[in-house]
Amino acid sequence: MNRDANLENGAKDRQAEAFNKRYSAADDYLEFLDTDDVARVRLRDQLITKALDRLFEHVPSSPKDWSVLIVCGGVGKEASQLRRAGFFDVTNTDFSPAAVEISMQREPTLKHRRLDAENIDLPDESIDLVLVQAGLHHLPRPVTGFNEMVRVARKAVIVIEPHSGLITRALGQEFEEEEGEINYVFRWDHELLEQATKSQILERSVHVETLRALFHAKVYTTLERVLGGDQARILRGMKVFDATAGRVLGPMGNSFIGLVVKDPHEPFVGTASADKN
Repeated sequence: MNRDANLENGAKDRQAEAFNKRYSAADDYLEFLDTDDVARVRLRDQLITKALDRLFEHVPSSPKDWSVLIVCGGVGKEASQLRRAGFFDVTNTDFSPAAVEISMQREPTLKHRRLDAENIDLPDESIDLVLVQAGLHHLPRPVTGFNEMVRVARKAVIVIEPHSGLITRALGQEFEEEEGEINYVFRWDHELLEQATKSQILERSVHVETLRALFHAKVYTTLERVLGGDQARILRGMKVFDATAGRVLGPMGNSFIGLVVKDPHEPFVGTASADKN
């Protein structure tokens, strides 16, 4: 093994340990994931909901017919949302053993695996849908992680990550720190997604689409502080924000939703079993 490979493996091990520490003391985060508060639910679920709505416009089908792999899934936030949305066959994966263990305890109806997102130990086109949210930018090689998602996906890939536009360049962080470990915040745009996809699958038929969204966690925290935690009023405030500033700034939003659909004109035949618990 060469020096660069040793350095890379050491960085991955340190990052895994950093996330182990984070998730082992993540009571507030877990409370947010499992909340019933209406405003928090809206904030927590909005980007994946938007992505899934668009996916099913292109591929009319039932969630129960899809097998799903969540990459960089942490303690299961995205996997739990898909389970609630009617997907039966959902596998949550993460590089952190602590995250996988917590996910198993939170949601035993899911499947769980420890996987390196840059080297997914699954066959080509073995999962209908592969999804990531705010995970690729933690990788040393984010595009390699995306390439692995495209390879494993039989039908579709959803990527929800920071966008490289003006808002994030002006207000976003260049580097993030997690328990002393630093990663570069890799940002996406349509051209990057399309080129990475087509350079991998070549002349095969594919639909590549990107959406923008203004993810307003700071709006929520400000309203929560001003309104004293009144979830109904916070929700109304978020809706007003979406109808005003969100409508104007949405096309320039800080969040990137990338959708890749392989063979978009072929009828979808799912691989998931509808009789799963």
